[in-house]
Amino acid sequence: QLSRTDTLERFNHYNFEFEYWNDANYLPGKLYCNNFLTPGGYTCDSVGAWSYFSKNMKSVDSLANVAGIKSTVYIGVSSKDTLKNRFVAKTVDLVMLACYNADTSKLYMSHTVSKLTAYSTVNKVVDVLPIFASQTKSASENLKQYLTGPAPAGKHSEASVMPIFMREYATLSASVRSKIRIVGFKWFKYEGMPKDSSTTTLNS
Repeated sequence: QLSRTDTLERFNHYNFEFEYWNDANYLPGKLYCNNFLTPGGYTCDSVGAWSYFSKNMKSVDSLANVAGIKSTVYIGVSSKDTLKNRFVAKTVDLVMLACYNADTSKLYMSHTVSKLTAYSTVNKVVDVLPIFASQTKSASENLKQYLTGPAPAGKHSEASVMPIFMREYATLSASVRSKIRIVGFKWFKYEGMPKDSSTTTLNS
């Protein structure tokens, strides 16, 4: 990282992803349990998963500081504990926040308000990047039909979702918004995205 002279060859963020809230990953016999928790001496339960996450998130942030770059973390829909969300906001530079819903009118309100409110209580401005889903295991969580389904319900551009999100975000109190900086958006995941941009409407 530090040896590269061309900035295009450098990482500008270190990202950490470990779904401490997801018992489908951390319970005995599951992926996190077998590969991370048990080898590291952690219990395969919510306590062990959080301990592993919080320790390693701090380490990633420290490594990013040494490298002179930013730390980021993915936070999913089911991460609802206020104290844990505050820890995340205090520790990292950028939170990539899952806003998964098949209904564009619920992208913000259904999963995001409590997290942003928790983030706003820490002593800094928190950068947040919402993630919209084009493909997930649950049809109720993704916008694949909005992107690729038949018009008028479908055939919308990827960029058209963000203004909808921001209109809802603007209803949040000014005191909370003053501590949050929305820095862009991203999509999960490639397989569900339109393969030909000519099939989407550019301005809807």
